[in-house]
Amino acid sequence: MNAITPSSGPVPTGRNQTIDILRGMALVLILIVHCSFDFTGWDWTIPEEHVPELPMAALNPTVGGLVDFFLRDKARALFALMFGVSFALQLARSEQSGRSFERMFIKRMVLLAMIGLVHGHLIYYFEILRLYAMAGLLMLLLWRLPNKALLPLVGFLTVLAPIVGYGLLQALGLDFMAGRPPQSEIFVAFTSDSPREILSINHRLATSTYLPGFLIGFGMPILGNFLLGLWLARKGWLQDPMVHRKALKRLMVVGLVFGLLLQSSSLIMPQLDPASPVWLFLLLGIAFLAAAPMLMLGYVGTITLLCTHPLWIRVLRWLAPAGRMTLTHYIMQSVFAWVIFYGVGLGLYGRIGPALAVPIGLLLATFQVLLSIWWLKRYRSGPLEWLWRWAIEGLRPQWRRESHSAP
Repeated sequence: MNAITPSSGPVPTGRNQTIDILRGMALVLILIVHCSFDFTGWDWTIPEEHVPELPMAALNPTVGGLVDFFLRDKARALFALMFGVSFALQLARSEQSGRSFERMFIKRMVLLAMIGLVHGHLIYYFEILRLYAMAGLLMLLLWRLPNKALLPLVGFLTVLAPIVGYGLLQALGLDFMAGRPPQSEIFVAFTSDSPREILSINHRLATSTYLPGFLIGFGMPILGNFLLGLWLARKGWLQDPMVHRKALKRLMVVGLVFGLLLQSSSLIMPQLDPASPVWLFLLLGIAFLAAAPMLMLGYVGTITLLCTHPLWIRVLRWLAPAGRMTLTHYIMQSVFAWVIFYGVGLGLYGRIGPALAVPIGLLLATFQVLLSIWWLKRYRSGPLEWLWRWAIEGLRPQWRRESHSAP
């Protein structure tokens, strides 16, 4: 029996260019979001009196609003979705080869957690590999659920669970932000030229991500998006888009239309009177949480359909090599923060807003894409992917290609 069952999806026999393109797109979008907000301190730590002094001050709110509306949370959801897809494909390959999937996958998640701990506490506090490792282990308990049970569970984890969780925390009088350093301290530390001060604040922020509020708001939706990726892989839509064009068109239309309508709640909520009925805040909160996965599915349907067109695939296939080096590039993006944005480097943190951060993010993403193409013509995998495979399998993988050919 196919390991992706219950499913109509085929067992994969090699790399799938469409799936690699989606992974590469997720990397690009995440970098743009991080550059716009986390790496610059925009809408988070920059003192209000400094905002009018930033370059292109009149454009910053508009550009930041567009990135927030169309990409924030959606890029993270796409990245998590592709993990779920990969889970299903790895499961299929393992069963086809007769190997034990569970033992190997647990080993993968333990290693992923170790990488996440080092990455989070030493380089980038808001990293998600730790949550991926925890959610991945929970996937082992849930992957056998039938398709008809997956989607309701996805809805609960991505929408209802955060609402209920935050409600319980509020009822218990717990502070969602307890343990997080004050914003003024964060701003001073990241603009400092002292590596020790940056490491210290980064560690404190990474520690605060273990608080219940963070785990509820980010951990549960990550698991939900993992399961959504599993559901998609079972359908086989991404593995063979030419066969499933009608289904992908429905996914695109429903995702984009309903996603944009739901995302409009983010424009309404700030305008509400604090005295408005609780049910109205609750309704808008549900709409807001549902918007990210819905809009993300619209993006997935759109990109996958474009991959079936000869003209578009010639453009989008440039992203595929980056999608084969996701671990390397994800860590590299955090290094960009130290070199370009923090005080130990060029010191752009707190000195620019989204209007300049988005072009910087696009330039960095272009660099990663081109680097991937160059690298994979010479080597079989990214450097961290190579070390990852060595650690998992216990055998040193082949490193170089025999000839410089296209990956």
